Amino acid sequence: HHLIQTKGQVFINSQNHILANMAKRFTNPLFYPAGSDYYYCELLGADPFLKVRTESGREINTQLVGDYNFENVAAALCIGKYFGVDAHQAIDAIAMYVPGNMRSQVVKRGNNTIILDAYNANPSSMEAAINNLSSMKANNKVVILGDMFELEEEAEAEHMAIGKLLADKKFKSVYLCGKLMKAAVTEIPSAHYFEKKEDLLKVLQQNPLSNATILVKASRGIGLESVVEFL
Repeated sequence: HHLIQTKGQVFINSQNHILANMAKRFTNPLFYPAGSDYYYCELLGADPFLKVRTESGREINTQLVGDYNFENVAAALCIGKYFGVDAHQAIDAIAMYVPGNMRSQVVKRGNNTIILDAYNANPSSMEAAINNLSSMKANNKVVILGDMFELEEEAEAEHMAIGKLLADKKFKSVYLCGKLMKAAVTEIPSAHYFEKKEDLLKVLQQNPLSNATILVKASRGIGLESVVEFL
């Protein structure tokens, strides 16, 4: 759960019940994004790009993938308002921002659309990315996931949980890569599993995906972004 504090001022997402309950610990916290809050904005959708209506009524068509980025946009606009940033300039900045460095980038390769999110991965961000792909209107949805690192003794259970989520979503195809992801296969035995990335790349090269919307996500250490050239 994210709580933002800057220059002594605390900003809290009022829709996050845990953070909202913490509010009494702070002096004059500022809330977002509900209608009665200091800053109000509304999630309009994300298929795949996030669309937001601001408190002025202006709509922002962002270049950010997924409704999980709504809180980031709302927090930025709230903080901007507090520091006196011109609302139109703030909105323009968000609309023009293009994510890079493999952070929820949308990449076109032939007739495939790739959501490349291979900079980092943890259970909550992996779940959010999977749910976002599931909610999209695309027909041929494919998931390519790699290991989530730094989970210590929770690694097996967390990877199994991801496997169960994938099984529930019933995607067209699921590719899992890495030693830790082997635990996920116990929950989704239909997945294509590869311990080594090189074997995954070979299969993708020999059996090209076509007309697919593809999520590629893993911890940075596995270097899963290299699959893009084979898609």
